[in-house]
Amino acid sequence: MPRAKQICSTARCLKPVTFRGKCEIHAPPSWDGWTRRHDLPSNWTTLRLRILRRDKWTCYVCGNDANEVDHIERGSNHDPSNLAAICSRCHKAKTARESQEARRRK
Repeated sequence: MPRAKQICSTARCLKPVTFRGKCEIHAPPSWDGWTRRHDLPSNWTTLRLRILRRDKWTCYVCGNDANEVDHIERGSNHDPSNLAAICSRCHKAKTARESQEARRRK
């Protein structure tokens, strides 16, 4: 008999579980290989969810479902006006472009 799909443990969220009882939106971000974690404010998890809700989980670049939050202008400005919901694909592409530009400037 097939196993029933689990849903996110966050209140009123009916999305399927992808990581430790949470959906993609409510799961903590992956920090593997990332060195800027210490730059995030202590309320990042709450702020991240607030931005995703504000932007209706819609990527500001392509319009698809978003599961990450982007700093529009590079740096550590965590003001909500500098944050936007973004999908993983667009976030990776933007980060790659910014990294390439930074290497070029050096």
